[in-house]
Amino acid sequence: MAALFELLAATGLRISEAVGLRWSDLALVGEQPHLRVRRAIVKGAEVAPKSRHGARLIPLTPALAAVLEARRPSGAADDAFVFPGRDGGASDQGSLRRRVLVPAAERTGLTGVGFHTLRHTCASMLIESGLSPLRLQRWMGHHSPAFTLDTYGHLIDGDLGPPLDLRKELRAIER
Repeated sequence: MAALFELLAATGLRISEAVGLRWSDLALVGEQPHLRVRRAIVKGAEVAPKSRHGARLIPLTPALAAVLEARRPSGAADDAFVFPGRDGGASDQGSLRRRVLVPAAERTGLTGVGFHTLRHTCASMLIESGLSPLRLQRWMGHHSPAFTLDTYGHLIDGDLGPPLDLRKELRAIER
């Protein structure tokens, strides 16, 4: 399950989106590995993403792509779940929480940690890296940039940065 936790933290997927991933949603080889969010598993049922913006493409690092590729069983069908439950169907989120997440959090002395914590961690790190609010909205699959700013705006540095040197910028354009 380490691959699931790494995926959640690195991509900010909702747990319902992660357990709904099928191998056909992943492009793990090539210059730009990525995954495509096409569905979610909610209360055991396959549903469309949470909003029309929820269907999205998320880049993966080559290292995470390799981790995911290494866990694909040989002969796994493209429509097989990436993180299957014991019966081969979608994993049960409640069971994952009880059997995996809560014990792992307890072993490390953390309290109040849920799957959504990994989503917020990803968003926080993307903000820290300088990702624009509009791109963050698209990455997270939110319905609007305003919602993204309401949720994560407190993490955006309030400093306005250096002054705009308009004369320097105009000289650069003239060259």
